Amino acid sequence: RQGMSVRENMILLRRLAANETELHHRAEHDPLTDLNNRSSFIRFVDEHLASAPPDRLCAVMFVDLDDFKHINDSMGHAMGDQAIVAVGERLKSCMRDHDLVARLGGDEFAVFLTRLPNVGQMVTIAERLIETLNEPFQSSDMRASVCGTIGVAIAEPGDDAGELLRRADIAMYAAKARGKGLFGIFEPSMHVAMYAPLERRADLERAAEDEEFTLHFQPVVDVATREMVGVEALIRWAHPRLGLLGPIEFIDDLEKAGLMVKVGAWVMVESCRQTMRLRAGSHRELSVSVNVSSSQMQDAGFVSVVAGALTATGLPAAALVIELTESGSIGESEVVGLRLRQLRAMGVRVAIDDFGSGYSSFTYLRRLRVDILKIDKTFVDGLLAGGPGAALVEGMIGLGNSLGLLTVGEGVEEEEQHAALVRLGCMMAQGYLHGRPMPMDQLVLLQDADSVSYAPGVAAIG
Repeated sequence: RQGMSVRENMILLRRLAANETELHHRAEHDPLTDLNNRSSFIRFVDEHLASAPPDRLCAVMFVDLDDFKHINDSMGHAMGDQAIVAVGERLKSCMRDHDLVARLGGDEFAVFLTRLPNVGQMVTIAERLIETLNEPFQSSDMRASVCGTIGVAIAEPGDDAGELLRRADIAMYAAKARGKGLFGIFEPSMHVAMYAPLERRADLERAAEDEEFTLHFQPVVDVATREMVGVEALIRWAHPRLGLLGPIEFIDDLEKAGLMVKVGAWVMVESCRQTMRLRAGSHRELSVSVNVSSSQMQDAGFVSVVAGALTATGLPAAALVIELTESGSIGESEVVGLRLRQLRAMGVRVAIDDFGSGYSSFTYLRRLRVDILKIDKTFVDGLLAGGPGAALVEGMIGLGNSLGLLTVGEGVEEEEQHAALVRLGCMMAQGYLHGRPMPMDQLVLLQDADSVSYAPGVAAIG
């Protein structure tokens, strides 16, 4: 009985040991491919880096499958699993005994190369991997093509597995930007290219929170009398390190960051508020034009933002002009037409900015009800040359007058241009000849003059 008991205990211990080994293996390996998983890969890399020989290179490769989603969608997840297993086997077949292959998850793999004598051997391995991955997969159940893209990060003193994976990931995305089935080795410039937009977004979010945006105002004058009849509000960014930035330097970034609706709402309220200040000091019925982007026009709360700005500041609706650009905010959406009808019902006026610069400007006049045409600066620049350029401006002004629309010549910089606009019957003008964009404080100082003249030393981008 004692002998039987000993044997049973031995069997039990062996089973427990086997179970423990199995559990440990499962904790360290991917269940589908049986490759090392992310956590065991990271631990292995960190341990090796701590004792790596100084005369040999180490590198991490980040492997991403470009067309894996197509296999899952077209052939099903079972076939996708077969492809993942086949990729793992191919990666292992290209490695040396002391290298490590891991599946990070999904269609992402990692390779840790050790004891590399030089960069050349690393490149050879990467090329062999790319060539192997790009061969079609064939089995009794499937035939599929999968391209692999690889990013490589060479270990430097002080690196850990997390840092190497991050750099290899960046290199992989840089390679993917050049095309499929390629590899790239990490360079610091890749970090800048990838993270610059993220840093820019963080800058813009901070600017919105810290109220770093400000407004400049450019006078709009009556052509016949040269008296100021309104202003255009133009956003600026008082960057703490780069100084005053014009909209061309950050508007696209605002749109990409999804911040244009929020910042645009501030611009609307601030434009109305500061124009009320100007109207109070000048005792004139001055208007303000505010540029509106496509994202603002598409936003369901835009009309409420405009109504709220008018209510909060007391600016009459007729004194507010919403400026749309053909390429930026008009588009083909029926939503835009609805928004414009709601705004005009409130008494707000609508202007088409840069009129004539797009191929379908005249179509928009037929489709949308507007009040003002702002003739693009490129046409005003050609006024003095005569010929087709002058004829186009004359035609646009005549069209506006015949439709009962106000016309504004933009970018007027010379007396001769102004005289030509007078002769052609243009109603209003805007440009450096009559005033650069400037802070409201400076504009208030000039408001009592019979005309607003060129303001030297006020740098601006219109």
